[in-house]
Amino acid sequence: MLLSELMKNTDVQMTRDVELRGITCRWQEVKPGWLYVCRVGTETDGHRFAARAAARGAAAILSERDTGHGDLITAD
Repeated sequence: MLLSELMKNTDVQMTRDVELRGITCRWQEVKPGWLYVCRVGTETDGHRFAARAAARGAAAILSERDTGHGDLITAD
């Protein structure tokens, strides 16, 4: 699935369109071509693991703020 298809009808801003092979919010599960979704949990903030997700091959990172890693997709 193209990232643009997933994000249509949203206010999400993308830096580029990519083909996604999977989606996860757990950095340990990221595989090449996957979308990593940063989310704030009750015990930790997924934004802290954006670098690890990028190193594992994330095609894009969906976040609420700039993480400085990977292709940034911001959701306000």
